[in-house]
Amino acid sequence: MFTIYFKWWYGENLVRLLRFGGKFFVFIFDFFSVPICLKTLFSVWRRDRIDTTDLSLKEKFSAWSLNFSSRFIGFFIKIVTLAVYLVATLAFIAIFGATILLYFCFPVLILSLLVLGIKFMSEGK
Repeated sequence: MFTIYFKWWYGENLVRLLRFGGKFFVFIFDFFSVPICLKTLFSVWRRDRIDTTDLSLKEKFSAWSLNFSSRFIGFFIKIVTLAVYLVATLAFIAIFGATILLYFCFPVLILSLLVLGIKFMSEGK
């Protein structure tokens, strides 16, 4: 019975846990739209751009400054999004690593507690 449990615990169930970790990592990557953020890092924010054709020089400078502001806002928001993605990914890696470590130790802990319980029960009589 113990061999079946350990075969399941360190075989099928471990594969399921690792598969979940991989899928969650892909979910985080997709949730923060990392490829899109990297591809459009220097693009204007929300396509908020003013066309400068057929404008006077004063209006062109105003449009250029507004376009630059829109690019800066887009850059800032995308950098913050990527930074939050990195923090979330590092937190996930730390938590998942601790989970895997505890996962490997859990059966040994159960067996140790079982042996200690039997030992204390026999000493108490």
